[in-house]
Amino acid sequence: MAKKTSPKKAAPKAASASKAPTQKVPSKKASTRSGARKTTPTSQDRAAKSPARRPPAAADPEALLAAIDHPLKPLILDLRALIRKTEPGLEEGVKWNALNYAASGEDRITFMARSPGLIRVIFHCGAKPRKDAKIREHIDAADLLDWPSADRAILTLRSQDEFRDSKARIASIVRDWIAATPAGA
Repeated sequence: MAKKTSPKKAAPKAASASKAPTQKVPSKKASTRSGARKTTPTSQDRAAKSPARRPPAAADPEALLAAIDHPLKPLILDLRALIRKTEPGLEEGVKWNALNYAASGEDRITFMARSPGLIRVIFHCGAKPRKDAKIREHIDAADLLDWPSADRAILTLRSQDEFRDSKARIASIVRDWIAATPAGA
């Protein structure tokens, strides 16, 4: 004998769902009235519409220095003069919107002046890391530097007085760094 079951009650349908006409939802690939597809704005489009956060990149060091608005600008100028005097054969240029010095076309020293209270001078071996570098043992004033890796060191200065007190040691670092990181090595 079959077992009788009571009929299940169906959930009541919303009144608006049965009476409302169906609407088409536009697809993500919507077209403009002319039939052309809409495109996503490029980074250049967004940059043109948004306000500039920093001055435009300078093509040469003189233009960059003229545009710098930094409380430690005199320190930047003194560091620049020291590097140019210590290693006159370095090629001065601008990379990443910062002063940069290269030996035989390979980057070696780059300024970083993003923070208002300090200047960083990055000593490096170019774009490619050198994991086997033993540069630290060739730098006499290595204690003035922070060493994030074997082939990269950072000099941080917060004042003109700090620069004056360490000027001879900074010149030694510049000289030693260039000697320890020959181009093409």
